[in-house]
Amino acid sequence: MPYISINRAIPELTMGPCRDFGELSLEDFARLPIHTGVATHIKCLVEKLRADNAILPEDADHVQELANTLAIAPGYARFLSDDKKRHEARQLYDIVRRSSLSHHPLGRDLMLAFGIVLFSIDPSERLVSSLSRLESPEMSGPLAYEYHAMLALNFLLIGSLDKAASNANIALGEAPDDERQAYIKMLQACISLRSGDPGFAVECLDDSLNGNERLNALISFYAGIVRFEHSEYDSALRCFEAAGASAKDILDALAVRCNVGACAVSMGDMESGEKEFDTVGRMVSKKNGPRALRRKLLADSYMGIISRARGEYSGAEKYYKKALKECLELNDKGGIANQLGNMGVLYLYTGDHPMALRLFNTCLLYSERIDYREGIRFSYANLCVALAETGQASEARKLKELYSSRYPGLDI
Repeated sequence: MPYISINRAIPELTMGPCRDFGELSLEDFARLPIHTGVATHIKCLVEKLRADNAILPEDADHVQELANTLAIAPGYARFLSDDKKRHEARQLYDIVRRSSLSHHPLGRDLMLAFGIVLFSIDPSERLVSSLSRLESPEMSGPLAYEYHAMLALNFLLIGSLDKAASNANIALGEAPDDERQAYIKMLQACISLRSGDPGFAVECLDDSLNGNERLNALISFYAGIVRFEHSEYDSALRCFEAAGASAKDILDALAVRCNVGACAVSMGDMESGEKEFDTVGRMVSKKNGPRALRRKLLADSYMGIISRARGEYSGAEKYYKKALKECLELNDKGGIANQLGNMGVLYLYTGDHPMALRLFNTCLLYSERIDYREGIRFSYANLCVALAETGQASEARKLKELYSSRYPGLDI
């Protein structure tokens, strides 16, 4: 459950930070405008292939027309209807089948260029996997950048992190402008996070900042997440606030408020946290969909923590039950375990040890079933405490022996 973060100063399992902020999907990366240098390169290739009769004249005319369109409007593909996208993609595939590209020394380059254009029209991992089987183009400039950027993203998606990093490095060296350099550095940050090197990820994110307001907001947001997860709450807060200053979408703005609130609670500032989560709760009620529900879940979960910290136990129970319902709607299994465990903490504070024991035991068994290690550690530790407080020392000892052997290193 990668979004779970534990602050030892808070006895509950926390749900922050919120992670989706103008997220770049496979399609988003594909829709980055193709650099005009690619269009120019395609036209040159087609002219040479036409002269050698390696491509039909009518096919050459179509490719030239498409290249001219891309040169004038690099973001052309993003404005096509679904039917037009399918039509364009089909035509390019048919041209490849009809042409003698495999027998011409420039055929590979044109196929790679077509692949780049196809990726912008109809992105798919299968397409990029096919392109990755071709040799790397022995050229520099926009085509090499687009090719290696696609491979880097593809290898990241399938978990081949060394190959992803290698291709990202090549793409960075061939990036034709600052914006594409920034996107590649963001991709490098994603690879570094997956590789367990958050320090380098932060360097990449910090180094990505440029004049693009949306991109800077995205970079600041994810830099905040990295810092939050290393308990650097002051610097995380500054990053989230910087992202919020440029957030145009209401759900992005609410994601920022969730994370500012999470930082405040983690630093012990319950008042500021309540202010943020109260705003999220009021504003998100007007929105639908899983992204909105995720923000509502975070707000309710943290409001439960805030209420418990203030001794408002009935209010905390209400928020935890709302959060549990939202976890069930989202099928968030880690979140379900969190709410069960946090209600156990609540009952421990109220002195209702039998109910606390039942909830911690349920959280433990459920966490084991879904292989949620933080839930196992949390419920096991609290069970030991609750058993000790109720004078059940022998039961606590048996539990400790069982789970210490079952999960080496779990002992507290």
